Amino acid sequence: MLEEFHPFALSLILGFLIGVEREYHHKKSAAALGVRTFPFVALTGTLAAYAHNTYLTVAISAVVFTLIAISYFFTARGRGKTADFGLTTEFAAVIVFCTGFLLVDNARLGSLVGIATLALLVSREWLHRFIREKLKQSEITAAAALIVAVFGVAPFLPDSALDPWQLLNPRRLVTLISIIGLIHFAGYAAIRIFGAKAGLALTGFLGGFISSTAVFLNLRGTLRENTRHEKTVLASGVFAIAATLAELIAVLYIASPPLVLKLWRPLAAMIMTSGIAGAVLLWRDSSKVRGSDAGAPLDFKAVAKMGILLSLLIAAVDLAHRYFSHAGLWIISFTSGLFEMHGASLAVAVEHGKGTLPADKAATAILFAVVASFVSKFGILIVGGRDVFALKGSGALALIVLAGLGTLFI
Repeated sequence: MLEEFHPFALSLILGFLIGVEREYHHKKSAAALGVRTFPFVALTGTLAAYAHNTYLTVAISAVVFTLIAISYFFTARGRGKTADFGLTTEFAAVIVFCTGFLLVDNARLGSLVGIATLALLVSREWLHRFIREKLKQSEITAAAALIVAVFGVAPFLPDSALDPWQLLNPRRLVTLISIIGLIHFAGYAAIRIFGAKAGLALTGFLGGFISSTAVFLNLRGTLRENTRHEKTVLASGVFAIAATLAELIAVLYIASPPLVLKLWRPLAAMIMTSGIAGAVLLWRDSSKVRGSDAGAPLDFKAVAKMGILLSLLIAAVDLAHRYFSHAGLWIISFTSGLFEMHGASLAVAVEHGKGTLPADKAATAILFAVVASFVSKFGILIVGGRDVFALKGSGALALIVLAGLGTLFI
């Protein structure tokens, strides 16, 4: 009995809440759809679904939608020529009817739709103010480009190599460029929301969970847009290392927990050193923020160049795998780690989990991949420019590596 009443109760509650919001919104004007009508609309949808009769459902739906259309017609006539003839309330009524109908067979989905509708209605003023006063055209363009690339282009590209050497994969290339673009856009958004210092630090840390190498490739571009925050930019790269090493521990624990017991000391030491070094750099950056240092939301040329560079690096690693396939596990781990340590580390951990690789050799191979990732970061800093920024960055990287290696001799 209670189970049958449940969708009606949910329907009544959601319809009432949305009706209250619409009633309050139209408190200075006459509106046919309000706090009483919306619960009735929701309950009508629930009754139509509960009847399980196709013809009755079609008839009820036609009547409800017709009444909503008539309500809009008469309400619009009474608003005058200069009034806003929005359809928000009428569309909300349609959605409430459909939500009530959906609650009978899928209460979770129906509740989610109803709550989402209520959230959109309640946030109306904030959304209008944000879009009209805060949002920039360049931000809309950048977000649209990323959405199109991720959901409109990448899924429809072939997921196989097109060249004779089996190196160029169009889907992976576009996905990689999209990831770099997302890191860049996330950094811009974080700076706009939290300010330059906190935003840069947060961007680096979160970017490290995707690719610390990509974060380091982006450091020079970030520095050009935040010239007065050199230490904070460097701290973002250091925090990215802490995040990627923490992710490595999680990956190893999933694949082969015993390996974590062998490697936790050097990895934990490097994570702690990264965190302390990043905090010190942030603390020593005493420059005051004057205005926004966010720069452009998305530098399309820079993102494309980074994506192509990383793709070439992946291709080089792939060729190294083939060339050194019989030369030893450590060489393969090192060449893989030059781009991304997690792939090689996961492969080694899986082999150890199968019992085909001793724990000592597996741990050594993973450390080779970790060291290689630092070597590539050294290279990125030096190639980007032999200046004070590269020197400070190299010093921070050396300190982190020495902290990890030092635990091996204790």
